[in-house]
Amino acid sequence: MTHIITSVLGLPKPELFVSSSVILPTTTVHLSCVVPQDPVSQCFFMVGENHTTPTSSCQLTLTGEQMKVWGHVNPPSELPVKCFYTVNRSGVNRPSDLSSPVSVFVLGE
Repeated sequence: MTHIITSVLGLPKPELFVSSSVILPTTTVHLSCVVPQDPVSQCFFMVGENHTTPTSSCQLTLTGEQMKVWGHVNPPSELPVKCFYTVNRSGVNRPSDLSSPVSVFVLGE
């Protein structure tokens, strides 16, 4: 499911860190969306251009198989990963800009 969200000026963009830039379908990668603002309502991770996953911890662990499915690719493939966060202002969740993309390569078995 793709979410179309317009960013609001004024929220700094997050920084995305990945535990490994090369993984197998059976291994995992830990994603961490570092946000410059508190309190954050939720963080969202985008694998490829099609999937966002909300998390309140701003961290997510995925297998190579999950990344392959969410990114709609077959290994070996390079997948761009991005994140953004929302902040609740006056009862409305406002999104930040997207982080810079980080590439994760999913290799075949």
